[in-house]
Amino acid sequence: MDTELNNRGAFNLPIKTLLIQYFLTVTAAVLFALVLHTTLIKYLDVYHTVLELSCVFISVSTFFAVWFTYNNGTTSSYVLGLKMLKKP
Repeated sequence: MDTELNNRGAFNLPIKTLLIQYFLTVTAAVLFALVLHTTLIKYLDVYHTVLELSCVFISVSTFFAVWFTYNNGTTSSYVLGLKMLKKP
């Protein structure tokens, strides 16, 4: 795989490699969701808790990704992570 580190710290990957990684990730996520659904649907409380915790994990991961790369991003990407700081 031919990768080069650019001045912003991100790797320049060919579009074909990125598409393959994307489709593999989506396929794995769909398979995992189907297995999770079929095994936990009998226990709705556990099912709801697992789904809610996965949403919390995604939110916290997004926040920290934006927080630690704040200086490298554009103004439009700040909204994604910093919106989570707003109190309801």
